[in-house]
Amino acid sequence: MILCTDDVNRQVEIFTSNFIKCLDACAPYVTKEIKRPFAP
Repeated sequence: MILCTDDVNRQVEIFTSNFIKCLDACAPYVTKEIKRPFAP
């Protein structure tokens, strides 16, 4: 928890870590390959 520490840098690390976990759960990064038909 962020309020458990007085170190601002550690608080930012905890916040960033939790934010990225939530973001990955709600909107995961997906890579798609786009295939186009052959154009002569």
